[in-house]
Amino acid sequence: MKISTNFVPAWMTWTRPLIAALWGLVLLCAAVVAWLLHDAAGLRAELPRLDKRLAGVEAAAQAASLRPGAMPSAQELSETRRRVTAVNAVTRTRGMTTLALLAGLERKLPAQAWLVSLHHRAMEGEVMLVVAASSATPLSEFLLQLERDPEFSQALLLRETQGNGSDVQYEIRLKVRT
Repeated sequence: MKISTNFVPAWMTWTRPLIAALWGLVLLCAAVVAWLLHDAAGLRAELPRLDKRLAGVEAAAQAASLRPGAMPSAQELSETRRRVTAVNAVTRTRGMTTLALLAGLERKLPAQAWLVSLHHRAMEGEVMLVVAASSATPLSEFLLQLERDPEFSQALLLRETQGNGSDVQYEIRLKVRT
């Protein structure tokens, strides 16, 4: 005769691993909650600074917003466009600006020579300059460089004069290439 007892059903053998898994899940959730609480505390610490920044941005947006009627009328806009076009027509230059011209002349001017005067007529694309040196050699080299320069269509020696003391001066006219 055989007696069999079944005090612990088979499904109860999974109980211990299931309880261990649930405890692991609870510990993981507790760690996530702790991390979120730490992050929330950091955000709360930044909240006054961010509120102040938001108030500044809102004030700037309020100041920049246009109110109804603040836009000029169509007639005022067309008058402004006409004036801007007239100003642009007057200030239009041919070739290079005076600043670019001076920078280019500075690179080409020999160390023994110096610029005495410069008159840049930008509208006509013409430059009148007087250059001086203790001898004619550096001035001749400078004039040769200007003649070879592709920025100028013409480089003419107008006059050679004696400056202060023994200085030699060249008066040169340049035509800016357009």
